[in-house]
Amino acid sequence: MAKRWLAPVIMIVSILLIYLIGTSLQSELAPIEDRGELRIQCTMPEGTSFEAMDKYITELTKVVQTNVKENDAVISVTAGGGGSNAANSGFVRLILKGCKR
Repeated sequence: MAKRWLAPVIMIVSILLIYLIGTSLQSELAPIEDRGELRIQCTMPEGTSFEAMDKYITELTKVVQTNVKENDAVISVTAGGGGSNAANSGFVRLILKGCKR
């Protein structure tokens, strides 16, 4: 409490450091290996059959293939999305053309 004048000085120095560090960071924080891919994670209500989930994933895959002309590959998996083996989950992975892997 005896050195109250020090608080504004510390705040100004902190703000300047935040600005200097922030401007020196790369503008794109996503690593290169994370660019050019899209993953659609799907989970249906518990108790959904494998057949119903597989039909949904197949339809979703067709929609992605027809609507995204820049796709290089489309991969789909039913039952096993997100590390679980539940029949009510799955995912579709879209890899765009011209992206390094």
